[in-house]
Amino acid sequence: MAIIEPAFWQSEEWQKLQAEALRIQPVCEVCGTAEDLVVRLGNMNFRRREAGLPLDSHFCRVICNSCLRERQMATLVGARQ
Repeated sequence: MAIIEPAFWQSEEWQKLQAEALRIQPVCEVCGTAEDLVVRLGNMNFRRREAGLPLDSHFCRVICNSCLRERQMATLVGARQ
């Protein structure tokens, strides 16, 4: 999977991508809350970046911080088993 350069996360491109993703999906994809949302780039966008294609807000994932933490913990627990 492509590594995204650190400067990207501060770029205007990422700011616009996040805004568009939130316009398309204004709630958490897991629990439906509209609070404390985070936009994740999404696996398809990593693949697009590798292929030299532009990123697409439709492939971003919108999730609240609470659900994100739960997923990350489940991944950590699964990796340890």
